Amino acid sequence: MSDTSSKNNENEFNEATDSTININTAWIGKVLSGEELPFEKKENAAAALLNPDSGKITYIDHYPFSIGRNGGDVQADLSLDDHLVSRIHAHIEKKDGQDHIVNDHAMNGTFLNGKKLEDSVPAPLSKNDDIRLGNTKLIYMV
Repeated sequence: MSDTSSKNNENEFNEATDSTININTAWIGKVLSGEELPFEKKENAAAALLNPDSGKITYIDHYPFSIGRNGGDVQADLSLDDHLVSRIHAHIEKKDGQDHIVNDHAMNGTFLNGKKLEDSVPAPLSKNDDIRLGNTKLIYMV
């Protein structure tokens, strides 16, 4: 194996798209333990969502930022491949300078740190909060 390919396998992250990156499992543990983000923040993104199962990090670079399962003519900003997630399940909005998550009347609900959110009631987000939609876990990172 060449030195270059060895380094690529050990990279902290790999660019996937303009708004999503993939990170390796070693970095997921570091993020969850409260260490700094393993990538440079984008200028226009104050926060990101980590899917620890897939290793994908998606930047939150505009508001409202929708999370759901794409289908038909509805397109979420973060699309989850989870049959228990509604097309537009939840969104993140900025309120009084802080990010909040809002359950958008999703049938299976949205959970923040294990607590089910009320429909349409913004809940403030903090570093390393656990967000669950259907079978999908996301970690809020700032």
